[in-house]
Amino acid sequence: MFNYVSFARVGAITIHRVEMQVQIHVDGGWTQFIHADSIPEATRAFQDTVLIASHVNKQFEE
Repeated sequence: MFNYVSFARVGAITIHRVEMQVQIHVDGGWTQFIHADSIPEATRAFQDTVLIASHVNKQFEE
């Protein structure tokens, strides 16, 4: 059995994926979980979340 794990840090946002769950944590205490139905769906959710976090982080830096 494989463990599908991904991790990204974008500014104050940490995105962590294990198997079919994506966790989004913002420094200061806010956490959200995304539960997917499949590994490909979790991968897409992880990638989309990293992209959105990058855009949000860019706006805060401007």
